[in-house]
Amino acid sequence: MATYSAKFVYTVTNRQKLVDQAVRSIKSLLNFVDKEDIIVFYTPPRSRRNLRKLSKVATVIEAPNLTKPFVFTEKRGASRYGEKIHLCDIDCSNVIFLDADTIVKKNILNLLNGKYDLSARIGQPLNKQMNKEIWQQMFTERGKDPIPIPNTGFLIFKNYCHKKIKQEWLQYINDDDLPNPHPVNNLKDQYALALAISGKQIRWMTKYEHAYRWLNEEKTDTFVLHGTENPPLHRIKRLIKTIERSRFKFMSKKRYYQYQYLMR
Repeated sequence: MATYSAKFVYTVTNRQKLVDQAVRSIKSLLNFVDKEDIIVFYTPPRSRRNLRKLSKVATVIEAPNLTKPFVFTEKRGASRYGEKIHLCDIDCSNVIFLDADTIVKKNILNLLNGKYDLSARIGQPLNKQMNKEIWQQMFTERGKDPIPIPNTGFLIFKNYCHKKIKQEWLQYINDDDLPNPHPVNNLKDQYALALAISGKQIRWMTKYEHAYRWLNEEKTDTFVLHGTENPPLHRIKRLIKTIERSRFKFMSKKRYYQYQYLMR
């Protein structure tokens, strides 16, 4: 197997505990690669404290926002989810992008063997939830061949593919008229990437390269595990007991035992 060099990229901001998640992910990656090969694009809002945290584990670039904010879900409101576009500026033929909520289990460099421009896993269950007619029309109106929606949490770019698609990817992310084929959420950065990579040589990953926590694939022998970790069962039970104790703090022992009996 050939030996490959690559750069590993994260993009984070101060929102939603992304920095702490990224530090954890990077620490798992450091089991396989050097700190010098890990680059974090740190976009606004930022803080000096989090900058110091990130600088301990990676090369940090304080970068401006390039994309327009858009509403991914109504609960979160408008935000920028397309800032991973910064990975396109890395001057290396092989670039690997990782979301902050990933854990690296094996050496990703072993996946660089083979002929392809980009490797990703199909977004599930998103791909099944899309309005197929709107999805197809989005591609055909732009002279593109439809492909499945890629999950953007773990991406491998080869042959400078990331540089070749930058302007097109950015154009689609910032296109106010880009349709939304999903019935609930607006995954605009993923739609934009799908359009930009249509026509490229894609190698689709399986759960053995990119496992999803939300599909209960935690025990899979995989390279990257992706998704927020659910609290262990014992922690949930402990929380319930704490709430119960607080709720019945001022209840008489007799009333409390009566309640416990009824709840059995």
